[in-house]
Amino acid sequence: MEKIVPKKRTYDTPILFIHGAWHGAWCWKNFMNFLADKGFACYALDLPAHGERRGGDENIHWQTLGTYLTAVRKVAAEIGNPFVIGHSMGGYIAMLYMQEANPPGAVLIGSIPFRRLPPGTFAKMTKDFPMMTARAMALMPTSVKDERMYRKLFLYNAPDEVCRLGYESVGQESSIPLLQSAVPLVRLKPDRVTCPVLVAAAEHDYFFPMKGQERTALAYKGEYRLYEGMGHNLMMEDGWEKVAGDIHNWLVGLQEGAS
Repeated sequence: MEKIVPKKRTYDTPILFIHGAWHGAWCWKNFMNFLADKGFACYALDLPAHGERRGGDENIHWQTLGTYLTAVRKVAAEIGNPFVIGHSMGGYIAMLYMQEANPPGAVLIGSIPFRRLPPGTFAKMTKDFPMMTARAMALMPTSVKDERMYRKLFLYNAPDEVCRLGYESVGQESSIPLLQSAVPLVRLKPDRVTCPVLVAAAEHDYFFPMKGQERTALAYKGEYRLYEGMGHNLMMEDGWEKVAGDIHNWLVGLQEGAS
């Protein structure tokens, strides 16, 4: 787990970052530094068999939304009722967590929509990356094969160096959680959630159209922000500072409202 705890904490509530498929805690570096500088204690876990947990006893092949959610529960309990910020598949995990724990606030960034993984996403990926889709349908782990693929899936305006570092850092992903959210075998229940929610969407998101993000915000009675000229990994794109600043202001509003 990555953590940045400022010597002088301005805000009592910590932040827990949940990464998406193929990624790890490393992808949150920009946001963690930004929000820690503002006085928030920031924590980013590696989901089982991801990031620094790769190559150990955990097998990526059999990871599920359930094993990922268990990992989130454990860290959240350790750091104490945090705000949760989830990206992509991590957003879906955050929504599962929200309906059982009701954290003080949640931010969903380029998240799998609350209903399910859009069928159009699978159709597009089948056309663009048939081998990846075939492996997913066979319940085999999938991976990002090169920098070109990494950029197409995750980035729109980021410099080549950011793309290179991202590609070098990603690992394999279990196909089970993706299929669980596509069918969906694990259903979300927005009516059980009472915490404030902010949904951040990217104009050029490869995976999830803006309408699905808007519906998610409506389902959770949350706020919706669209970031033009940016791709799926809003926390790595040029202009990430604007996204982080908006999240900071939103979280500060919640903190001040609770005090």
